[in-house]
Amino acid sequence: MAAMLGTTDPAFAPVRAAFARLLDTVDAPGASVCVYQHGRPVVDLWGGSHPATGVPWTDETVTVLFSATKAATALCAHLLAQRGLLDLDAPVSHYWPEFAAQGKAQVSVSCLLSHRGGLPSPDPAFALGIEDYADWHRMTAALASQRPWWTPGTCVYYHAITFGFLVGEVVRRVAGMSVGRFFDAEVARPLGLRLWIGLPPAQERHFAPGLLPEHTSDAFWAGLPEPASPWQGSPARDPQEVLEHLGLDPASTAAQVPWLRAQLLMPRDGGPGSEFFNAPAFRAAEVPASSGVANAKALAGMYAACIGEVDGVRLLTPSTVDALRRCQTDDVPAPPSSVVLSRGVPPRLGLGFQLPTAISPMLGDGCFGHYGAGGRLGFAYPEQGIAFAYVSARFWPDHVQADPRVAALVAALRESLGAQAPSQEAHTP
Repeated sequence: MAAMLGTTDPAFAPVRAAFARLLDTVDAPGASVCVYQHGRPVVDLWGGSHPATGVPWTDETVTVLFSATKAATALCAHLLAQRGLLDLDAPVSHYWPEFAAQGKAQVSVSCLLSHRGGLPSPDPAFALGIEDYADWHRMTAALASQRPWWTPGTCVYYHAITFGFLVGEVVRRVAGMSVGRFFDAEVARPLGLRLWIGLPPAQERHFAPGLLPEHTSDAFWAGLPEPASPWQGSPARDPQEVLEHLGLDPASTAAQVPWLRAQLLMPRDGGPGSEFFNAPAFRAAEVPASSGVANAKALAGMYAACIGEVDGVRLLTPSTVDALRRCQTDDVPAPPSSVVLSRGVPPRLGLGFQLPTAISPMLGDGCFGHYGAGGRLGFAYPEQGIAFAYVSARFWPDHVQADPRVAALVAALRESLGAQAPSQEAHTP
């Protein structure tokens, strides 16, 4: 039985029980969960020991957030906009002149925040590999100089990696510092959050590596559930084999999206911790779409401070919160299949944040947040003053469908809130 530590308000006992069940089963390698209600932590739990290191999780343990990082990056843009330094409706080229190349002069900042910019990956001509994620200037120069894959604004497609470089470069141009430095100065340090975009060397000893599914293959990174792998648990080591199985021309744009192109090029020296996302170079780099490092308390604390006061700090005004959770994509189609590889349910996106869908409902309409691959989620529900986060070392094998661990924890949270008196639930941000 994996040890569980931390505190829980008695009103949220169902969340504690659900997390204990996860630690006793799938999350024994380590995880954390946190819930804030009206600015104070009511659930703050962690537990497990990572099999790759033997080190038990503590209240200081952090791991990579993957796409849950996007929320921190979007928050930086909203802080600048709230201060009148960034106009989200203005052209990106107003702040980043080089971005005007190849017909992008009128692409707005809000278009980038809502994944409608037509730049889901650098073009193949740049010959970039996953190691280039750590080269900020090479990545941003490539994106600024290339032609969009579709007319910006007319289609929506999740910009898995490029979102961070696109929005992050706008933040850098406006703030005069990198997105990681800006987040640290304006969000993390004022709130005392253990959340970094670019992990400092002094924090390395607290990092827990991600644990891939037992028979991870390139099909996993290509977006295919492991049971559907054509290799029956025998990992395919040839990217060409994956592309052929998917029926894709390696030179086509559809073969270049990040989870196919860059992740198929992962280093293959074998063993836990050898993957690029577990490497020190990745978490030390500022990859603002995916390299954020945190625990659940930090992630939930960030969301709590977006919708209310936490330890005397409030980050966003109610009007900013309302604007960022207004859906930008409900009536926007996906690009043609000749351009990108279709990948499950279309996203519902606000300005930099994911919104509830049937497959990922959070707590329902009004919530905003962001998932991360394999077992990460943070979101806020302003109407009930709730902020939630869950972070796990173990990757769920199917990273296309909903994670049942998240579903169990959110169901327990819903049960806890339902048992509270109406006077406790009612609260406006």
